[in-house]
Parts: sequence; structure tokens; C-alpha cells
Amino acid sequence: MKFSCRVNGGNIVLTPTSKVAPAPKLHRSKVTGSLVVHTPPGTPELTSARVKELLADFP
Repeated sequence: MKFSCRVNGGNIVLTPTSKVAPAPKLHRSKVTGSLVVHTPPGTPELTSARVKELLADFP
């Protein structure tokens, strides 16, 4: 996420420059009964490569 930055009375104010995507929701599968994550349209795909990248510096 990118932010615009400005100083207001000695405070740093960060404002998102793009819309925040709605949060994913959990739904129960009618077939298996397990929880499945449904993401809103326009949400970037979470790939194995992205997960690996996110976990690269995880302790």
C-alpha cells in the first residue's frame, strides 16, 4: 500500500493513495464443511510465491 505524506502541526499524517480492499470473508463449504476464504473482486491473488516472499524473513 502506498501513502501520501504531509506534516500538520508537527505531526506526520499518512493518507492511503489507493482504496483499501474489503476484507476477505470465511464461508463454510456445503460439500466438505470446511471453512473457505472468499475474497472480494479486485483483490490480488495470493500465490505460493507471494507466501514464500512474505515468510522469507519470518523468525
